[in-house]
Amino acid sequence: GPQSSRKRAIAMAMVLTLSPYLPASNLFFPVGFVIAERVLYLPSIGFCLMVALGLHLLNARIKRKNCDIETINNDTEQTDISKCTSSYWTWFGMSGWPLLVCILLHTVFTVKTLQRNVDWWDMDRLGQAGLTTNPTNAKIHFTIANNLAQKGQRVCEKHYRKAILLRPQYTAAWINLGLVLVNMDRPKEAEDAYATALRLNPASGNAHTNYGHFCRLQLRWQEAVHHYAQALKKRQGDPVLLFNQGLCLKQIGNYTAAEETWRLCLQYHPTHGDAWHELAKLCGKTKKGGDQVKKGQWTTGQRAKLAEGAFRSALRYKPNKEGVWLDLTQLLTFNGKLQDAELVIRQAISSVSSQSATAYYWLGNVMQKRGLHTEAEKHFKHALRLDPKHSQARRAVSQLPGGNA
Repeated sequence: GPQSSRKRAIAMAMVLTLSPYLPASNLFFPVGFVIAERVLYLPSIGFCLMVALGLHLLNARIKRKNCDIETINNDTEQTDISKCTSSYWTWFGMSGWPLLVCILLHTVFTVKTLQRNVDWWDMDRLGQAGLTTNPTNAKIHFTIANNLAQKGQRVCEKHYRKAILLRPQYTAAWINLGLVLVNMDRPKEAEDAYATALRLNPASGNAHTNYGHFCRLQLRWQEAVHHYAQALKKRQGDPVLLFNQGLCLKQIGNYTAAEETWRLCLQYHPTHGDAWHELAKLCGKTKKGGDQVKKGQWTTGQRAKLAEGAFRSALRYKPNKEGVWLDLTQLLTFNGKLQDAELVIRQAISSVSSQSATAYYWLGNVMQKRGLHTEAEKHFKHALRLDPKHSQARRAVSQLPGGNA
């Protein structure tokens, strides 16, 4: 009957309201967001259904009270509300107070929606709205701090520290505070923040990553290698971690491990131009066993071929990086591939190095080795016009027959 249908509708409204909301309510376990509208989409269906049921019941009660009741068979049968007449004007079956309540609800929630839309205009307004609603929520301070940090505003430190004050175990806030302190040239405080983050969560990949970057900037290569290795346990194959770990291994003289790390990086990210460049330089400057060649020299034979291939791969993905062009030119020149070297350095000058004194110096160097001394002198002198203090170009000019730098 009508009563059972009404009860089923109320039960459905309650289920739609509570069931989707409870998992995101923070009642049973913490969740990673604050007053998120997205968690209210399904509950709002149940809420709207309950409001509609309430208005329907209110409307029926008022119609029963105010209409002219007609009875049939001298009050022996029940009154049919649908046959009543009302002195109020109607809209969608509602009249009187129910209609006014409905209009009021529509108006209030329309205004609230428009006001909330303004909060979502940008991250600044959204953060301030959240802070006004819940000033003691660490997540809100953390979000505001991240937004300010992206803009380079130092006031972000205040919000990170407020988030930590509200939630001392907030590992992410400690990590980001450390990064801000590094950028503010306060390394001691930054290291304390990273150490605290790792004490709170020793397995945090993000904490090890940032601590590794910090140690690398402080030239503490061995420590950086350790933290990158720990981070890679959580972020296996991360090309940034592998690339930076390779740089640190190279700095401590472990060239074999550095080469293996960069090759692994390129397996995961074949288009990593900087990794190709570093691998090429390493192959070009070390022998097969990992020993370095003499300063100013390059490898020959198979290692030189590996280096050349890596340099050309680097140029494929980093065509605007002048250092790759210059290094490849030097490798080819040292191995006697003078025509290839000339082609490479001329391509560099035409594309990225038209104002580079070093590029013109190397073009002159190639021309000199080819016996074209007049053209070599022209390029050396052009290099000096671009940079009068270029020591290699000055030395090259002075060594030319009748040269005068």
